[in-house]
Amino acid sequence: MKTTRSTGWHRGIRGAGLLAIGLVAAVSFAAALSPASAQNAATPPVPPASASKADAKPGAEPAKNYDMLVFKTGRTVEGVILEETATQVKIRIVSKGGLSVETSYDKSEILEVQRGKGSPIDGAPAKDAKSPAAADKNKGTGTGPSVYFVTLNGELGRDVARTSVRDVMADIKKRQPDVLIFKVDMDFKLYGMERDKFNPADANAAFYQLETVRELQTMIIDDVRDDPTWTNKPRFVMWVKRAMGGPAFLPFIAPEIYFTPDGHHGGIGYLERTIQGGDKVVHEKLYGARLGRAEGLALKGGHSAQILRAMARADYVLSVSFVGGKPEFHEDASGEILLTDDAKEDNRDAVEDVVRFRGNDVLMLDAALALRLGLSNGTAETLDDLLSQMGIDKGYTLVEGRANDIIKTWGRAVSEAEFEFRRLFREYERAPGGGNNFDERTRNRGTRLRLLENIQGLLDRFGEAINPAENGAPEDWKTRISIWIEEIKTAQRLDRR
Repeated sequence: MKTTRSTGWHRGIRGAGLLAIGLVAAVSFAAALSPASAQNAATPPVPPASASKADAKPGAEPAKNYDMLVFKTGRTVEGVILEETATQVKIRIVSKGGLSVETSYDKSEILEVQRGKGSPIDGAPAKDAKSPAAADKNKGTGTGPSVYFVTLNGELGRDVARTSVRDVMADIKKRQPDVLIFKVDMDFKLYGMERDKFNPADANAAFYQLETVRELQTMIIDDVRDDPTWTNKPRFVMWVKRAMGGPAFLPFIAPEIYFTPDGHHGGIGYLERTIQGGDKVVHEKLYGARLGRAEGLALKGGHSAQILRAMARADYVLSVSFVGGKPEFHEDASGEILLTDDAKEDNRDAVEDVVRFRGNDVLMLDAALALRLGLSNGTAETLDDLLSQMGIDKGYTLVEGRANDIIKTWGRAVSEAEFEFRRLFREYERAPGGGNNFDERTRNRGTRLRLLENIQGLLDRFGEAINPAENGAPEDWKTRISIWIEEIKTAQRLDRR
C-alpha cells in the first residue's frame, strides 16, 4: 500500500487512526464554500470582481484571465484575488463546475503573484438544456432513444461521493434521457491510499464504503422512482470494467449489469476475519448485520444474494448446477461447479492465488463467469457493442451531459480542501494562545478562533470525502473542535483588562 501521510499536526490529535473513516458530515459549509447543488448546472466560472458592473470603472475593460499564485513549492492556484496585504493574499478559487472557495495564503509561501496571467475567463452563459439550441445539441437527429453515459472512476466516497453524484443526478434530470449507463472503473482506494495488491483485510475498508453505496442507491434508484418530476424514468445499466473493493457493491444496485471483456468484480472477501479476539457470537451478529445490508442492495437490484455472500465470506460454500442453461445455486459442494469452498486449513488458497484473484476461498468474477452465473446480461467492449446488446441500434443519440466534469471538479475541490485543511491546522498549531495584555490576548484568541471555525467549515463541507484523522483531526473531530472553540470563547469572557 502506498500511503501519503502528513506530519507535524497538533499534539492532541496525532493518535487518530483509520477508524475515523466512519465519520461523515453532510451539513452545509457556510464559512467559505457554496455547495455545488446551489449552483445552476449551466453557471460559468465566476469572473473577477473588477469585471462586475458594480465595480467596473467607466471605460474599463473586464478582466479576461484569472489571477494566479505561484508557490515556492512549484504549485499554482488560479482564481480571483480579493485582497492583497503585506503578509497575505485572499483569493476566490473557482472551478469549471461552479464550485468556489475563498481562502487566504501567507506571502511567505508565495513565490509570485501574477494578476491576470491565469486561464481565460469564460464569461459567456451556457445555453439552458431546455432551449431549442441545447435540445438540438443533446438530442441530435437520431431517431432512437437518448443515452446519458457516465464513467465512475477515482475513489468511492471521495470522487464518487454523495455530493458529486447528487449533482450528477441533477444534471441527468435536466436532460431526461431514455437510457442511463454508469461504467464502473474503480479499484481499491480509501481516503487517498492505494494498494498494488489484494489484501484480505481490505474487507473491513470495503464494508465501510458500503454505506456510501447505500446512499448512492437511494439517489440513483429510489429518488428517481419516487420523484414525479422525473417525467422520463430512464432504463438504468451498470457496465463493469473494474469494481474492486468497496466499488464491488455498486453494480448490484442496477437491474441490468454488463461487463467489459477484461472486467473484474470483487475484492470484498474474508469478512469473517475482520474482527480478532472477543466473543465469536457477537462477531457473527456484526458480520450478519454488515452482510445483510449488502445483500439488501443485491435483492433490490434483482440479483442473487448468494453470489454476494460468496464474494464476501471465505467460510461460505457455494456451488452451481445448470438446468436448461440457467444457474441453480447450492450452499454445499453438490453442484456441477464448486464456486467457493469453506477455506478451512486443508482448503485454504495459497497467498499467490489470493494476490492474483485465483482460488476459491471467495468468489471473484470475471466477464465469462458473471455471464454464466446470470449476474451479467452480456459482455461488450465498446459503447456501441453495449447498446447493441441492449437492443438499441446506432440510431441512438448520446446526451452531452456534464456528469464526468462534475465528478472531476468535485475531486479537485476535495484535494484543495485537504491542502487548505492541513495549512489551517499548521497555522493553528503555531498561533499563540496567550499574551502580555488584554488586547494582545484578545487578538491571539481571535486568530485561533477564526482558524478553528474555518477548519470546522471545511470538515462540514467535505467530511464525506476526506478522512479527518489522516489529515490531522481527532477521531471525534466535531466534538473536539467545538470544545476548543467554546474554551477560547469562555477564556475571553472571563478575561479582564
